[in-house]
Amino acid sequence: MKKLLVLCFLTALTLTACSESKISKEEALTIIKQEFKKDCTQRLSDAYYKNDRNYNSIVKMVKDLEKQGYLRVKQYGYGVEYFPTEKAKSYRVNGKTYRVATSSVQDIVAIAHNEDGTATVRFSYKYENLPLFQIRKSSSYFNKTNKKDCNMEIQEGEVVFKKFDTGWKIQ
Repeated sequence: MKKLLVLCFLTALTLTACSESKISKEEALTIIKQEFKKDCTQRLSDAYYKNDRNYNSIVKMVKDLEKQGYLRVKQYGYGVEYFPTEKAKSYRVNGKTYRVATSSVQDIVAIAHNEDGTATVRFSYKYENLPLFQIRKSSSYFNKTNKKDCNMEIQEGEVVFKKFDTGWKIQ
């Protein structure tokens, strides 16, 4: 009876230790939401012309961005030109490239607990538009590799977690 009691105790202790060495879906999601940042960056257009398709709706949108303080707008007989303000420049990455969308982690897709004590976590995310998204230039114009930028569909990413004495951390 004593041996059975000791065996039960050791089994319970082992199960508790094993469960603590695995990252939960909730914990992984919380950490990834805090630490995963992926911005979509593109160049901005600086003018639209009256012969452009949807010119009137574009002018309205540009004027709305002007009211919000992101653009300085000049309207001419042939179209509209606009220039980023200091407020818009807070989104500038370098030169003429701006952050136009940022990632938002959606969910955990899968967790693989590795033999070395790490955990590989796949997660889904999508881009959320920032104010300058509407006036970005087509990515294919600057991107000779035809890689899609700012794809608004749900995408997947992957990170590796390692367990430290202070908790799980992304490697």
